[in-house]
Amino acid sequence: MRDEELGGGASRSTDPAGGTSSATDVSLREYVNSQVNALDRHMTAELASLRRETKAAEESATKAIDIAAHEAAERLLAHNGLIEQMRQQANTFATREAVDGFVASVRDAIDAQSKSNRESLAAYTKATDGRLAKIDRFQATLTGGIILASAIGIVNLVNQYG
Repeated sequence: MRDEELGGGASRSTDPAGGTSSATDVSLREYVNSQVNALDRHMTAELASLRRETKAAEESATKAIDIAAHEAAERLLAHNGLIEQMRQQANTFATREAVDGFVASVRDAIDAQSKSNRESLAAYTKATDGRLAKIDRFQATLTGGIILASAIGIVNLVNQYG
């Protein structure tokens, strides 16, 4: 083969290179530059695509984190509400126990006071009954004496006028 039959290399046209014409040949520098530019455009597009996807993933992750944080806050509020309700129930239970204890102590005090009052009343009644018995005896004696004196007086009047 001859050099003329092989052609001159890559051509800008669709026609095969016709020998040694340098006007239609693409230089190696231009070819490499075009390939580098194409690769640069491709990589730039890929990087832009990756940046878009990364940004979208980041926004999605941020939204997911915000939603999870919101749900966690709601659950925490519900949990704290439950704890507060349990505290109130415990306080209510403790208050009920305290009230029951207070009522029991008041009942005991009332029972003790009632017993003391009954004992005092019984002692007073006994003392009063003794006093009343003395008064009754005194009144009876006085009445008997008056009746006796009246009878003696009547007998003396009858004897004198009679």
